[in-house]
Amino acid sequence: MIMTIGDKITFFRKRLGISQEEMASRLEMTSQGYGKIERDETDVPHSRLELICKALGTTLQDLVNYGERNVSNNSNAVIGNFGNNSTYQICSDQVLAQENTFLKRENQLLQDKIQHLEELLQVYKQQKATQNEENDNADLTDEQKEILKSRHEAMKANPERRMTWEEAKSKP
Repeated sequence: MIMTIGDKITFFRKRLGISQEEMASRLEMTSQGYGKIERDETDVPHSRLELICKALGTTLQDLVNYGERNVSNNSNAVIGNFGNNSTYQICSDQVLAQENTFLKRENQLLQDKIQHLEELLQVYKQQKATQNEENDNADLTDEQKEILKSRHEAMKANPERRMTWEEAKSKP
């Protein structure tokens, strides 16, 4: 698939974690105008492309050549085999470094998201358990509720030691 200049700008922006609104602000233009650039709905003057590249921390050459085959004769270029079809692509060290930085950041964001979701799951489980306990306790007598309360407090104080129902009932 051939990437358009708008696709490439979008890719570079997203990998930096910048919103379209932020890019529009950096370029002192409207969000709608910037969106048209990414959607290739407007011709972009060379001077504007230079400003976009500066905001993205890249060069116009690297932006234009990103994703293209045989884009550089740079002696520092890296040649990689992508898949079994023996297709080679040459990328400059700068592009590879940017890609590496982007992937590290994306990895960290995904790890943070996983941790956040796990924390949310724990909160949800605790809420659900409390809700179930409240529903289960709705039909209990006041004496039974007091017994459960003392058992719960004892379990919180010493989680390794679980009280039996008989122990909880005999507690004053």
